[in-house]
Amino acid sequence: MAHIQDLGTLKQVAGDDGSTTNTWSGAVSLAAVLEANPAANAAIQPALAALDGYMVVAESSAPTRCIDGRKSTSYRSEVPGSHKSGAQLTGGTGVVALAYRMAQPESANATFLQDLRHVVESLKRANLGIGDHIDDHHTPTDEDTGCGAVDKMPLIVERIVQPSAASQITMLAHSLLGKSYDVNLARRLTGRVAQFLPTAADYFGRTTDNHYAFKQQSVQILRELAPADPIEVLTGTRQEKGLMINTVPETTFNRDAFSADHQDIIQLFNYDAWFVPSVAQALFPKDLLAQQVFALFHVMYSLATAMVLTDGSLRLLTCGA
Repeated sequence: MAHIQDLGTLKQVAGDDGSTTNTWSGAVSLAAVLEANPAANAAIQPALAALDGYMVVAESSAPTRCIDGRKSTSYRSEVPGSHKSGAQLTGGTGVVALAYRMAQPESANATFLQDLRHVVESLKRANLGIGDHIDDHHTPTDEDTGCGAVDKMPLIVERIVQPSAASQITMLAHSLLGKSYDVNLARRLTGRVAQFLPTAADYFGRTTDNHYAFKQQSVQILRELAPADPIEVLTGTRQEKGLMINTVPETTFNRDAFSADHQDIIQLFNYDAWFVPSVAQALFPKDLLAQQVFALFHVMYSLATAMVLTDGSLRLLTCGA
């Protein structure tokens, strides 16, 4: 049985003292919900206390899902315990491609879409899932896809090295990784991100009018290279009340059932951290240091994503054996 632990709010664990206003800049907010309706906590607390009942078997070869808590348009109620799906990673395979780039020396000729194609082929050879999502608020003619971790990728990378954010990411990563958190590797990686930023516009293909085509093109590439459509269509508004870090191998969170059972007004970000080393090994089978850099960057990016998408008032939970 999974053991769920509530560590406090994201801001509390990060050591945020309220002295900065641009670290947690997102609209997803538990505090705003409770301020508008204090009675809502009577439903939210029990829901977050019963998350272990929504942990299910993960299929490593199934399409990778994002951490987004919204429900898929294809969801249908099911027999309890029968649901099997891919692991949840921040931004799906798109963020894997960026982490792949960060785990290597700087290359002036690299582009995000080239890295995405390489990553997809590597993961397919390793029989690991690829995928991401769009939502029913966006169309293929829009710049954004509906996946915040991909749509806001340039901003999230910048947030990693923003001074006020960097110190809080360190606090969060240390709390989550414990003794496995390598301070020296984290400093080296922060330097690598800072080195990357001047070339980010070219890497992501920013146009002269400050738009990005890579977002929709990444969806097209995943659909082109996958044997079956790996893109979920999520529906509704963001109603996440917590972020859970899952370290139990071969398990994931039944996001659809949880959202449906709570009328789509209580949802959860879930990050299957246990799956990241498997992806790293598939991409860098003979390079242990690159695997470590990849894994640490993926965690740092995931925490920076929470800073960009939320106001820090969500509960931070861990799921362990």
